[in-house]
Amino acid sequence: MYGPTQEGNKESAINTLMDSLTKAQSEKVVMDDWSIRYPTNTEDVGRVCVDIARTFLNNSPEDRAKMNKILQFSSEDRYTKYEICQVLADVMGMDLGNMDANKEGNDPSAKVQRPYDCHLSTRALKDLGINVQTQDFKAWW
Repeated sequence: MYGPTQEGNKESAINTLMDSLTKAQSEKVVMDDWSIRYPTNTEDVGRVCVDIARTFLNNSPEDRAKMNKILQFSSEDRYTKYEICQVLADVMGMDLGNMDANKEGNDPSAKVQRPYDCHLSTRALKDLGINVQTQDFKAWW
């Protein structure tokens, strides 16, 4: 997720990429260009949560019982971390020359193994009539 923060970029996995981009202005940085991410704005997440609550409260107890218990939401904007850095570099007018794209996938010795594609299905939300559109990633920045 990304969005406004109170305590700097560390509060958001996407916002921290701005720090990596800044670092890449003076030294080499290697960035994942394998795993697919779907950066989702916190304001969109909040809106969807409100819409879910309204939908739940506006239904009868019988219809509430039929509602899917697992509701997932993420943007449809599809990027690797390196591609996100390309967008940020373009928006900020920064150079990406010191950032190397790592296309090798998971490091077998890494503590955490990431999936190749972490897309969440929004089908259950759409079935409830919830608007799952999100802000344009590049335009927000």
